[in-house]
Formats: sequence, C-alpha cells, structure tokens
Amino acid sequence: CRGCRGVSLRSAAAARATSGVMKGAGLQESARVVGAALLERLMDLQRRHPAIGNVRGCGLMLAIDLGLRARMVEAYYADTGLLPRAILPDSVPLFSVYSWSGDLTVQCVWMALQFVLVVLFTLGWRTRWVPPLLFVLYGSCVLRIAVVSGGQDLVPFQMLLWSIFLPLGARWSLDARAGRE
Repeated sequence: CRGCRGVSLRSAAAARATSGVMKGAGLQESARVVGAALLERLMDLQRRHPAIGNVRGCGLMLAIDLGLRARMVEAYYADTGLLPRAILPDSVPLFSVYSWSGDLTVQCVWMALQFVLVVLFTLGWRTRWVPPLLFVLYGSCVLRIAVVSGGQDLVPFQMLLWSIFLPLGARWSLDARAGRE
C-alpha cells in the first residue's frame, strides 16, 4: 500500500538521522571509554579486596541501567508521574510488581531491592537464586514502562534469562570461593 511505503521511508530517514547524530556526537566511543573506566575501577576494587570474586560486565551494565531508571522513578513508575497505572494496558499489572502499587515509596523499595540483587549478581553470590529473582524484578521494571520504551530493554532481559541456566557460580564468584557451586 502507498501509505505503508511512506511510513517506512520516514522511519528509515529518522533512523539514519539518529545514527548520524550518534556518530557525530561520538556516543559509541564515549560509552566504550566510560564503560572501560568503570570496569577498571571495579577491577581495582577486586584486587584490593579479596572477597570480591569477579566483576561481571553484565552486572555493571544492569547497575548503570538501574541508576538511569532510578532518576525517573517518579515520572514513570509512580501514579503521580507521566505514566499512572490507570492508563496502562490491562495485562501489565498482572506481571509487573512495579504495577502493584503507584506509591513512590513502594517503587523506591522495589528499585532498592533490585539494586541489591544487581550487586549480588555482579559479585556472584548465591548464583542459583539471584539471577531468577533479578530476572523477575528487571522484567517487572521493563514491563511497567513498556508502552513508552523501545526495544533497548530486550538485550539485558535476555542476558538475565540465559544467566539463569548458566553455571555463573562455578568460577570467579563468591559462590566458588565459598565452595557452594
């Protein structure tokens, strides 16, 4: 149909313009440099404190993502913000713990619990039950704002899903040091 082709061309033009802006601003290089610096700092902590088993890149990515979401907790997760529960699709409240309450304090508690799980995941502590819990909380967090977010949340979500089935505690983790895996 004629209208479909026009929409596709406009979408392609918008994607090309966005890609040009990202390349021109050096966002990819900046993300690489900042990520490497953060990972180096965490590795330095690992060298100074023997209790830290291994610093995982996936955990670092989740911590950064959660830190960005924490800035928007009132805007996107509380009923006083831009996305109150009353306008969400009917299926979201069933699967998202973030949709059970619209109170800002409750949302902050969920975020804090999720942050604790990210830290435990990053350090490799109790790797049998932390990844599934983190998968549920991260999935709830993503599902709560799915109507306004793009597909960028799928990569960490899939990484968490696969981490449930991987032997994360076998090596370079607090579980391995404690002999639990």
